[in-house]
Amino acid sequence: MYMKIHPSLLAADLSNIQKEVASVIHKNTKSLHFDIGDNQFVPSYMLREELLKKIPQDVPIDAHLMVKYPSKYIPNILKYTQIQSIAFHIEIPEDIRSNIIKIHESGREVGLAILPSTPSNYLDQYLLEIDYILIMTVM
Repeated sequence: MYMKIHPSLLAADLSNIQKEVASVIHKNTKSLHFDIGDNQFVPSYMLREELLKKIPQDVPIDAHLMVKYPSKYIPNILKYTQIQSIAFHIEIPEDIRSNIIKIHESGREVGLAILPSTPSNYLDQYLLEIDYILIMTVM
């Protein structure tokens, strides 16, 4: 087992994103965490997909889809080659497996995110199909 650390862009100065990215990418941290919200699943929009265009293409990104319907976001997210892993929430009202398959078919890692209030055994049936688990700690 190993752990990856992906610094989040949530607190970044979005008007100077290249400088912010450069300040956190170094020898021990080579990737970023990018939160995308829809104002339905989480009570804010978080970062917008358009911001991805401003991040250097050689910086790997872990995308966290805090959205009610990830299937609406996945096709656009897959257009960004720097996104190497995508997590979406177990609590969504969509078919979990079809989203896992769609992401894996693109060659990316798949994670399932879970809210602290959700019983962890909800993940059990998917453990052999996913690459990682993201426990959401901020709302």
